[in-house]
Amino acid sequence: MSLAVVVYVLTVLAAVVVVLTRRRLGASTGAARLEIPQGLVTVHTAAGSLALLSWVVFLLAGNALGEGGATLIGLLALVCWWVTVLVGLLI
Repeated sequence: MSLAVVVYVLTVLAAVVVVLTRRRLGASTGAARLEIPQGLVTVHTAAGSLALLSWVVFLLAGNALGEGGATLIGLLALVCWWVTVLVGLLI
């Protein structure tokens, strides 16, 4: 299995995690056991969506953005992924 296939599969799995977290915890009933602050769920969804969008642009655009543009988009995506992870741990 090539590295590119692994990257794309993990990208899809990350999207599934962000969407399922929103669907599971975004409802008014929540997980039914705990009170999850909606602000955390919203930040997780927003950061995850921005991370996913910028990561897909980074993967698909490649060198078309130029070296500086690709680096900037890649760094933005990684920072957003880390924010998503940290908020996910807080949830």
